[in-house]
Amino acid sequence: LQTLDSLSLLSLHFFLSLCLVCPGTENKLSTLSDLDQQYRTLKKLYENCEVVMGNLEITSIDRNRNLSFLKSIREVTGYVLVALNQFDHLPLENLRIIRGTKLYEGRYALAIFLNYRRDGYYGLRQLGLRSLTVKMFILRGRIYLCLTAGSPLPVRLTLLKSPV
Repeated sequence: LQTLDSLSLLSLHFFLSLCLVCPGTENKLSTLSDLDQQYRTLKKLYENCEVVMGNLEITSIDRNRNLSFLKSIREVTGYVLVALNQFDHLPLENLRIIRGTKLYEGRYALAIFLNYRRDGYYGLRQLGLRSLTVKMFILRGRIYLCLTAGSPLPVRLTLLKSPV
């Protein structure tokens, strides 16, 4: 049994050495000094990142930003928070696992809310979570998804319980 544990740890270490691991954040809804700095920090943290060790918090990003660097993210060990943004597309196409080792507000592994401007001209229209079906597992925690009544975003989530 001890050999199996050592082998599992060795396999995990090998897997992590093949991936680009980056740190998560614990800012919740707090923002940096200005929106430009908020975007630059997000890009610096997650460009070419595959595994986020901690929370992925995407907050206070305006509408004209290129977020394609988020496509490389495949796993988040904590929670995913997407809030107070004005962009129209969230490119997390390859995100497959949210482990939920930490939960937003103590209960949510995935929280998406207030992603629009008050006048309704800009805001989230495409979640881009293509793997949020059979391929993706939320191992611990709930989902909080709040859209405005007039939101043009059709929401269809299909979640299966993880076999783990």
